[in-house]
Formats: sequence, C-alpha cells, structure tokens
Amino acid sequence: MDTNKKMLIVDDDDMNREILQEIFDDNFELIQAESGEAALEIIPEFKPDIVLLDVMMNGIDGYEVCKRIKNNPDYASMIVVLVSARAFDVDKQKGFGVGANDFISKPFSVDEIRQCITDIVENSEKS
Repeated sequence: MDTNKKMLIVDDDDMNREILQEIFDDNFELIQAESGEAALEIIPEFKPDIVLLDVMMNGIDGYEVCKRIKNNPDYASMIVVLVSARAFDVDKQKGFGVGANDFISKPFSVDEIRQCITDIVENSEKS
C-alpha cells in the first residue's frame, strides 16, 4: 500500500504507539498522541485521514474521542479505527455506535492490522 495519507496514532502506552508507528511508517505521514485530549488538539491542525485510537485511556477514552470526531461536521468523514484489549461484542457495538469505521482487538498481528487499514483505505477511496 503506497499512500500519501496521514495517520494519527492515539494510545497512552508508549510501546503500543511505537509498534504502530513502525508498522505504518512507510505508508503514512504519522503523528502520535498520548491521550484523547492530545488527539483532539492535534486533529484540527494535522487533519489526519485515519485515526488509530486506543479505547481504554485515562481522561477522555477512545469512545468519547471517536464520538467527538464523528459529531463534528468538519471531521465526520475521517476514518476512525478503535483498538482495544476489550473485544467483547458489547465493546464492539459501543464502538460502532459512536461511529467507528472498524474495531481491532489486541493483541493483533502485524498482517491483521495492515490488512484492516489497507481495506479501509481502499474502500474509502471507492466511495
């Protein structure tokens, strides 16, 4: 996947952010945020095409960040993929309920998350 798209990686765990940065470094212009609050400050300036968003964070959690992105007309078309260790159906339903485009369960394989993002980017370009 060769793209000039921008991705915002949001996770309160440094190692998780670094892993995701390594996976997508060759394919996206990347920026990281360590909290939901930081993500909401970065979005207006960076204008990412895709937000990879951890669900369980201190302060504003991923669900709330997703809801705020999707409720803002300027960002509603932004792709938001929630990433969580909590992968019960109720968690996924809540994620899709706040507007997430997809939900990836931790732990994930490199191939799995790459394929998910590739599929989403290709589908968004078609519509």
